[in-house]
Amino acid sequence: MLIKDFTKITQIVPKNIKYNFYIFIFFLLISSAFELVSISALIPIAEILLNGKTSILFLDNFLNNFFNNFSELKYLNTILIGFLIIIILKSFFLIFFSYWTNKFSQQIYKSISTKLLKNYFGNKYHFFLNNKSSDLTRNVILETKNIGLIVFCYLKTITEIFIFFSIGILILFIDFKSSSILILSFSIFSALYFIFTKKIIYNFGLIRQKTTGSLLKILQEIFGSIKDIKLKSSENFFEKLYRNHLEKFISAAYKSNTINEIPRYLIEVIFIVIIFILIFINISSSGEIEKIISILAVYLAAGFRILPGAVKLNGYFQTIQSLKPSLDLLYKELIIDKMQIREAKKDNYKKVNLKKEILINNLSFSYGKKIIFKDINLKINTKSVLGIRGDSGSGKSTLINLLLGLLEPDKGSIMIDNKNINDFIFQWQSNIGYVSQNIFLLDS
Repeated sequence: MLIKDFTKITQIVPKNIKYNFYIFIFFLLISSAFELVSISALIPIAEILLNGKTSILFLDNFLNNFFNNFSELKYLNTILIGFLIIIILKSFFLIFFSYWTNKFSQQIYKSISTKLLKNYFGNKYHFFLNNKSSDLTRNVILETKNIGLIVFCYLKTITEIFIFFSIGILILFIDFKSSSILILSFSIFSALYFIFTKKIIYNFGLIRQKTTGSLLKILQEIFGSIKDIKLKSSENFFEKLYRNHLEKFISAAYKSNTINEIPRYLIEVIFIVIIFILIFINISSSGEIEKIISILAVYLAAGFRILPGAVKLNGYFQTIQSLKPSLDLLYKELIIDKMQIREAKKDNYKKVNLKKEILINNLSFSYGKKIIFKDINLKINTKSVLGIRGDSGSGKSTLINLLLGLLEPDKGSIMIDNKNINDFIFQWQSNIGYVSQNIFLLDS
């Protein structure tokens, strides 16, 4: 499922930023190397503190040769300083890696949001009549932002899994039996929890998507009709309407967040219980306290890294699942229902000169099942002045939109000097003077 979703992301993401995935892999390898070195270094450090030497032969020989003339205290101080340098370098690199990952996910948000808006511009006028402006606004601003967040979670998930895998190999190499029990316990718990909650989280995501569109629609209607609302004293009605939809959104949000936080507490309990059991087993079967302490130091260091990572990893999985409706929606908008984007430059259009007449021949048009025009004919001579009148809803604006080329007739044609306007629609539109009924000022 996760691989299928990641494939969708790679299809949605523009080609010009896909190369960043290769950079990510390179940074991931460096990050994993730092984690392994910082954890595995605790074994010789613990052994040196207890015995003055390490059981790792090649490392012990190297240290003895290199620090041959050093006192035991200076020898230990040098080892600890080296370990501290590794930790500092790791921290600075991880800060940079986190910055790069966040920037990359935001670049994806920007590119997909722009791409979706461009696709919407490429649609015919009737597309905007058939879709709510609040839903389109939500898709361009919020749903595309969720894709950026999904990518961020995927990158972090891959990072954590790769590091867990590396640490898992390390602790298996140190103590295969105990590590196998530890890894198997965590794997079973994580898999079962994800299987049982993924459908619930996905449904909460659908509620979030639906209620977000409803909230935007309600707010647009409130602020667009504020004068009428005040004159009719309808504030309480719209406040209640908004609150009802907001309660649905909040209910889905806090339930989803609670499910995300449950593993944080359970994982800590499971880890501590298993560690205590393993310590008891090792003490019972082996009397080598120094060895047990060295191994325990590695387990604690691994746990110190894995426990927060496991909590984050579960959060990433749940976030991906809750935002999956956004991925499905944009995949449909950008890939499955890929739209024709009009790339032509209007500056290069040749001017259309109306010399004789505009002819409307047997034109029929309907909105869904509602018939607006049926087999109408009309002739408009050049340089003539024509007024159109009729009752509200009789089709005056629709006729203008047909003449402008914003709508296409179901049947019939509109001819300009015996040429169909669909054959040179952009040239025709670029030469029309039109005073809109909806005036707005761009607040820039």
